Amino acid sequence: MSSRHDDERLADIMDAITAINSHLARGDLSDGLIFDAVRLRLIEIGEAVKCWIPNSSHKDLTSSVRCRRNA
Repeated sequence: MSSRHDDERLADIMDAITAINSHLARGDLSDGLIFDAVRLRLIEIGEAVKCWIPNSSHKDLTSSVRCRRNA
């Protein structure tokens, strides 16, 4: 069963994917502004996934504190 935070993270990922598609509809990655916009959204997806799927073999205190603050 997923928690509210899981649902919010999944929604954030889906929103970022939608935004990436929108950016790419305006042009390709050779345009610096589009490249930066897509890169930022990929970073957002990475942060959401990092918080969403904890690595059970390694606990990074800084990362877990950041994830709780952003929750």
